[in-house]
Amino acid sequence: YFLMKNPQLKVLAIEPDIQNYKIAKNNLIFFADRCDLILGAVWSQSGTLAISRGTFRDGQHWATQTLPVSEFDESDEQVRSYTLNELIDVSGFPHIDLLKMDIEGAELQVFRDGDTTALSDVSCCAVECHDQKCLSAFHQSLEPFDFLLRQQGELEIAERR
Repeated sequence: YFLMKNPQLKVLAIEPDIQNYKIAKNNLIFFADRCDLILGAVWSQSGTLAISRGTFRDGQHWATQTLPVSEFDESDEQVRSYTLNELIDVSGFPHIDLLKMDIEGAELQVFRDGDTTALSDVSCCAVECHDQKCLSAFHQSLEPFDFLLRQQGELEIAERR
């Protein structure tokens, strides 16, 4: 939607679920010159994560999680993890207008345990925090920066003052 409405817009998207990745790749084919899609996950550190299906919230396909490989055996699907700072660096964008994040509980690791200094180059965040711990970690990560917080439906919105 945003790519269709804004011809100058560029997007970096990351998706850990291979089925969703393939659908997104197909849906974004006409925007390939303005949208980079990465098969991977956002986490507090780079490495490898396991894909966990059917164990989070209602267990439906939209509640797929990424978790440390050590919690699973070798047969589970795995995906590369990237830090928030790495993704912002990879994007090549000098500034991020909107950082949208819905990562099924991994917000806790990203915002509590990860390096979030790249938020200094972000104008607005729209993050779905899946519990109070995630919400607290997100708020705490924003403290060094000048953001105004509000809630909009399921999203926690942080806008530059």
